[in-house]
Amino acid sequence: MKLKFNLLFFICLFISFLSFAKENKYKIADIPKELLSNSKAIIRTENIEFKITSPKKAVEKISYAITVLNNNGIDDAKFIQYHNKFSNVKIISAKVFDKNGELIKKIKSSDIHNISAISGFSLFDDSRVIYINPECRTLPFTVEYSYERTHNGILNYPTWYANRGFNIAVEKSNFTVIAPKNYNLRYLEKNTSKSCEIHRNEENVSYKWSEGNLKSVLQEDHSLHFNELTPTIFTAPTKFEMGGAEGNFESWQNFGKWIYNLNLGKDDLKKEKVAEIKQLVKDAQSNEEKVEILYKYLQDKTRYVSIQVGIGGWQPFDANITDKYSYGDCKGLSNYMKAMLKAVDVKSYYTLIKAGVNNPNFIADFPSNQFNHAILCVPLKKDTVWLECTSQQLPFGHNGSFTDDREALLITESGGKLVKTPSYSNKNNIKTSISYVNIGELSSEAEIEIKYGGSFYDKMTRFIRLEDTDRKKFIMKNLDVQNFELLKYSHIEDRSIQPEIDLNLSLSIREYTTLMGNRVMVPLNLLNKIKNVPSQSYERKSDIKIQRSEQVIDTIIYNIPAQYKLQHIPDNKLIESNYGTYRIRLIKSDKQLTYIRQLILNKGTYPSTDYDDFTSFFEDIESADNLKFILLKI
Repeated sequence: MKLKFNLLFFICLFISFLSFAKENKYKIADIPKELLSNSKAIIRTENIEFKITSPKKAVEKISYAITVLNNNGIDDAKFIQYHNKFSNVKIISAKVFDKNGELIKKIKSSDIHNISAISGFSLFDDSRVIYINPECRTLPFTVEYSYERTHNGILNYPTWYANRGFNIAVEKSNFTVIAPKNYNLRYLEKNTSKSCEIHRNEENVSYKWSEGNLKSVLQEDHSLHFNELTPTIFTAPTKFEMGGAEGNFESWQNFGKWIYNLNLGKDDLKKEKVAEIKQLVKDAQSNEEKVEILYKYLQDKTRYVSIQVGIGGWQPFDANITDKYSYGDCKGLSNYMKAMLKAVDVKSYYTLIKAGVNNPNFIADFPSNQFNHAILCVPLKKDTVWLECTSQQLPFGHNGSFTDDREALLITESGGKLVKTPSYSNKNNIKTSISYVNIGELSSEAEIEIKYGGSFYDKMTRFIRLEDTDRKKFIMKNLDVQNFELLKYSHIEDRSIQPEIDLNLSLSIREYTTLMGNRVMVPLNLLNKIKNVPSQSYERKSDIKIQRSEQVIDTIIYNIPAQYKLQHIPDNKLIESNYGTYRIRLIKSDKQLTYIRQLILNKGTYPSTDYDDFTSFFEDIESADNLKFILLKI
């Protein structure tokens, strides 16, 4: 009996030792040195398996380990996954390891938080979020997660980014999709080192991609979007089903048909409401005037509330519901506006778009759900009007930098149709100023008028909504003038289809000039100096991207004190390149000097090999922006 007991003890001890040894992994010393450079974290291993069983059902099995190297990477160690009635997440395990690869702790179920994901502007939302904070502050450390996601109704298939984000390197990452043998999986490969490995058996087809030893992707100045810089696999269904509604992504037209059928009948208002709306526009002289009146009515009556319950994440509420309660999400409000226009015989199209100030990358030749927003398109006799129906402040017909210059999917009776929203030129995206400066030896006085149009207007709309105290703080923070006191300000907003904000300022500026004996040195450029020259890059990776064409014109009239005269002024200057044009012109008289500065930037994508030339362009501008003129005491 004693021998059996001892044997059993040693077997248990050996199994325990093996178990412990297995947990001893992810040593920092094992990371290849070339992956450490410029990295805040390292993906040590990642395995993603996505198994499709039907047009509405799929299971994802995901495990990964990430080593955090410094404080910048701590947030990347947190686990954040959203789920809802169509997608359920189950945590298998969560573990933390120290720098030597030794297991520190296993995350307890009490430390796994499953909370509502309702935001401050969301009234109805069945989304929840599972959140884990490993709470390890002894750097470096590694977190290992394993979880499953079960889909019951699926429109979006996974997108695999080999690098998870900027400054995160990868030791090894695998992505596998398993589909029934007769299922047509659609996928798109970008920047991959090798093509998909495909294996077939009697029941399934397996698609596998692998990447390893990937250095960090650096976020460079004026870089492309992240998914254009890392190995990326986009996947999408052919046939899908959400909430009992079947559709397919074989074409944009077919996806548009699915959306059209979801929306069918949702824009039929009650007779009494139709009569009310017709009364609102009875004096309108054109369809454009009708649209403008009803858009103003929409803005005054409704407010935006996110609604993401079940199929409601894709389907708008009935227009009568929106009318009754006076709130809705982008889908509901766009559908409501469409219903009102329908009541007065104005044709409009519900439109899906990928919104965002940075004009996110869109893949036109890969039909899939790349949209996050809905707007309304109204073709009129003279021009097409685009309506952002969620905003109570946006001027009529101005879609702004949130939805400008990008593909959108028009939902028509015959299905979806890709179109392009308006692209604003530097004649629209323009900021102009005129300043009158009384030069003093100790302090100077300035009267400034600045007009903001296009993309500059969009950046200033927050200013309009602020209270007086906060407006003053906004000016103090954002006006590019040193050592100034704001004496007074006023503003006027032009809410036309090409809106503009006109800001008037009175300033007292200390130490604007430099006194040197009987001479005074005065900077030419009071406003908008180029300060953040694109950083030098010895191994530029990304192509260069200028997001929008813009133009800034500043005119400054310097009044020269009676006891001084002009001694020296710089020469006029012209700097021309593919990226834009910079010019300064000086006009002098006995007691005035007028300085006119113009900077035009040209939208476009330029090759990375031009980066030295690109930085030189801005360095030359920076130098010109720091020129001074000299006054001599009479």
